[in-house]
Amino acid sequence: MKFNTEINRFLLVGLLTVFIDFLFYNLFLLIGISYNLAKGISFLLGTLFAYVANKKITFLIKSNKYKKLFEFYCVYLFGLLINVIINDLTLKLISDYQNKVFIGFLVSTFCSASFNYLGMKFFVFKKNKHL
Repeated sequence: MKFNTEINRFLLVGLLTVFIDFLFYNLFLLIGISYNLAKGISFLLGTLFAYVANKKITFLIKSNKYKKLFEFYCVYLFGLLINVIINDLTLKLISDYQNKVFIGFLVSTFCSASFNYLGMKFFVFKKNKHL
């Protein structure tokens, strides 16, 4: 049962992360920041939120130390790479289907979110059972 609850918390944090990314992206665009810079900053802010929220809410880590932030960003960067590659492959595989962009988005998001969850669970926020 704990596994399902953890996944539900991960999904909630993920939805909030996307909302924060989207909100700041649009806010930065409103004040005249370029698309690329606005997207980069909003992605970093969303990722910082995701780190804190996944640490405290999803994986219930009590420590206030942020030494795992680098590992978290490494997992997220690999997740981003997976997302872009899977999206590209999906678009190429179903090149003549009218909903290919939506399907590519869904497939790549599922793959990268799965990787991110496993990376956080077994690498970044791994609980040491020997202590």
